[in-house]
Amino acid sequence: MFGTSVVFILLSSKIFQHFLASFFGINISLCYLICATTIGIMPLTYLKSPADFWLVIVIAMLCTILAVLLIALGISLDVSACMSEAYYPKASVSGAVVSLGTFLFAFSGHQVFPTIQHDMYRPIDFSKSIILGFCIVVLLYMPLSVYGYLTYGSSMYSSIIDSVQTSWIRHAANLTIAVHCILALIIMVNPLNQQAEHFFNAPHSFGIQRVLIRSGVLGTILFCALTVPDFGPFMNLVGALTNPPTCVVLPALTNLYLNAMSINEKTRDYKIPTFPEVIRRTDVKKLLWNGFIIVIALIAGIVSAYLAVQEILTVHFTPPCYLRPLFKQPDVILHNEKINCCGMEQNIYIFGNATDMCQLSNQISS
Repeated sequence: MFGTSVVFILLSSKIFQHFLASFFGINISLCYLICATTIGIMPLTYLKSPADFWLVIVIAMLCTILAVLLIALGISLDVSACMSEAYYPKASVSGAVVSLGTFLFAFSGHQVFPTIQHDMYRPIDFSKSIILGFCIVVLLYMPLSVYGYLTYGSSMYSSIIDSVQTSWIRHAANLTIAVHCILALIIMVNPLNQQAEHFFNAPHSFGIQRVLIRSGVLGTILFCALTVPDFGPFMNLVGALTNPPTCVVLPALTNLYLNAMSINEKTRDYKIPTFPEVIRRTDVKKLLWNGFIIVIALIAGIVSAYLAVQEILTVHFTPPCYLRPLFKQPDVILHNEKINCCGMEQNIYIFGNATDMCQLSNQISS
């Protein structure tokens, strides 16, 4: 949850930076925008629980749906010019392993589930809501990912939005994603705040203790965002370190242990089984299937984390915001907006001069 919150701040701040530069010609340092975004959402994090800001969850979902529809429209406008020129390189094992963290990140959120279930009017219906939620996420993400790759091929990089060539669609989709990230951050940080308040034995009512504790939590998130201001590699690292355990390993283990529990005849309480008891009481097929999933998730998570750290320290090393004066690192000035044009040479732009608008592959990776 903590790492995800950092990613949301970085992504929304980066989008605001590009929007201000493209529309108003205002160049503001990403570091300053990270601080401004964090301070701007701070009052909303003081709300007690998701039951107090359910409307935020609805708006965040609507923003995601709107962004998906806009991107699908933008891809459709580019299909005729881009799909015939698209290049599809061979898949690699290292690329698949690194992308696993990002893939799991898209389907994460398990850490917030207990808080949401606790605040539901009918917690018994949580299974229905979670199945419906994941089905909607799959319908939103997967067709768009396949459609985008078939249209743009290798010219599509970390964000499909940067490949959409219609300017107003690109900016509108980016803004809806930024709003979604900010609202999702409010949801994601709430369990962290409640855990911190429980640790410090703070009262449940609003007061100075809640303000101080939750401001401290958000301040720590801000510090981490300023330490690693490069969004892409950090998202890979967070996905590799946190999502395999919380989204794959722990749910599988919990399911095995719950199904292997027995009732104490004297106290009528459930007794947590030992690991040998879990092995003995679980069906062999289910045990092998869960074991396979757990092992693959752990191996892929470790390898992906190693590659992500290597990427941060070598290819995409960006000094922390508070150390940039020591490195004499200048702020990035966004004079004009460039996109990932389609085609094998990334030189196809359907609205004018490709030289002015197309970002070359060596510029993207540098």
